[in-house]
Amino acid sequence: MIELGNPKNPSVLLVDDEPQVLESLCDLLRKECHVLATTDPEEAMTLLPKHDIALVLSDQRMPRVTGSQLLARIAQVCPDAVRVLLTGFSDIEAVVQAINEGRVYYYLTKPWDPEKLLELVRRATQQYALGRENRELTQQLAEINRTVAEKESSAATLATTQNKLQHDNETLRAGIDYLKTSFWHLRRIQEVLPICMECGKVKTDGAEWQDVIKYFKANANFLSHGYCPLCAQKVQQQWSREAQERKPHATALA
Repeated sequence: MIELGNPKNPSVLLVDDEPQVLESLCDLLRKECHVLATTDPEEAMTLLPKHDIALVLSDQRMPRVTGSQLLARIAQVCPDAVRVLLTGFSDIEAVVQAINEGRVYYYLTKPWDPEKLLELVRRATQQYALGRENRELTQQLAEINRTVAEKESSAATLATTQNKLQHDNETLRAGIDYLKTSFWHLRRIQEVLPICMECGKVKTDGAEWQDVIKYFKANANFLSHGYCPLCAQKVQQQWSREAQERKPHATALA
């Protein structure tokens, strides 16, 4: 395995069973790329997970496996790596099939033009860099959307909790006001009536403890301090109706 060039540059993997071809390609690309080269397709597969490979350049005709077959395997491991095939004119039919099946992006015929090869490598590594940046930005956007959704959900939950607490507080305040009013009335009644603070019974004039409701019903006239104007009008109307109902009965008796 040959490794040349600056590791900070885009990494290019070269696979060819002819060492002299590899040396020629390495000399051409070493200034602009981090070059990894091997004559063994299986060794090439082991290099993929160890390096961020932007471009794979493979010869088509090799002893144990064809270039299109190797690039098909590489596509499964590194689908984002740009895959280029080096081939002779007699292999064009296999190359076209590999391109149609998505295993190869580009192909170059032997002998290659150095300037065209360099231009292809530049475009391919730039495409890989843009694709990687796009994936990173997409992941960042997804993370931002996820964070916003979580915050919106938390805000909605908080608002629901606040509304419930506000409703509960209003209910408690109303209950406290009612108890205060009831306690005030009880204290006022205690000024004139002996009432048990535990069971709420009233001590009658006969020194008996009686249920407060029964006591009020039995002593309504005694406890009453009069009528408000509206109730006085209703009572007067009721008395008038009762008097009118008694008159026919009294006439019949006469």
